[in-house]
Amino acid sequence: MFRALFMAAALSIGVASSAAAQGGAGIPVIVMVDDSDKSSVVRSSDIHDRVIAELQRQLANKDFYVIDEDAIAARLDWDMADRRDKKDLFKIVDLACKSNDSTLCGRAMVVFRIRAAAKNEGFGTAAQVRLTGNIYDVASNKYLNGWEPMRMEFPAPQRCNQFCIEEVVGDNARDIAASLGDVLSDQLSYLTRGGAYDVASPDTDPGLINSYQITFRNFRMKELILMTDMIESFPDGVRVDDTSGDQTVYKYNFRSRMKSSDLYKNLNTLLVDMDYQPHEFRVSQRGNRVFSVEKLINDTNAARWRSGSRN
Repeated sequence: MFRALFMAAALSIGVASSAAAQGGAGIPVIVMVDDSDKSSVVRSSDIHDRVIAELQRQLANKDFYVIDEDAIAARLDWDMADRRDKKDLFKIVDLACKSNDSTLCGRAMVVFRIRAAAKNEGFGTAAQVRLTGNIYDVASNKYLNGWEPMRMEFPAPQRCNQFCIEEVVGDNARDIAASLGDVLSDQLSYLTRGGAYDVASPDTDPGLINSYQITFRNFRMKELILMTDMIESFPDGVRVDDTSGDQTVYKYNFRSRMKSSDLYKNLNTLLVDMDYQPHEFRVSQRGNRVFSVEKLINDTNAARWRSGSRN
């Protein structure tokens, strides 16, 4: 009875969330620069810092969950170097996803390259900027989409050296990032809706999904098995990744197309339907990716649930 009622309620939430989903739907995206070509703008430059800061802000405003590369480096105590190629970037993202921390694991990886050069116009100089890039599926390293090279020009003084060009381009970073952000958000939103996978078979992973980390505290192993079995039956669930811990603290990485707000509702519904009273548990959410489910008092209700009695 519980299973039928819960699944019906959860299904209605899932259908409603799918219909209401807009923009990025919380999809985790990591944006990285390929600066392996020595003619491209280096990662440690002021141009890169300004462009990527504005780009991340724009994507976040479109409801994408933007994972900052420097935050990954700080969390894992890494030292990110300049002049990395795409092979290095794939390794960085792959290891971050293996850290058992879903907040560090992007679902889509955007790799872009910036070139800035000076063009002598005789009477003055034009600072020329060229942007290229691609979008990849992190889970499979599959190429998803790309965009045609974007070219922009900005006026610069007649005698403008490389430092001068960097200053001019940096001062226009918001315009550069705005153009790139518009292209990226449109393409990523299309992929989020599954548009690129309309002809895929039911066995494929249709579109981009969210990675969630759920930490359970103070539950018995039998309770954990019951709860995780039900979570894996949630609408829009895709798969379970690495798990770790014991019945005191159990970390559970769950991938789903469900929005974080609906996962929060479903976790609370699950515990209520398992006969826990509101004061006996706490579900908390940190950001869009991290959830904590904690049992606050004794095992009376769990015992009733295991015995099949709900009275």
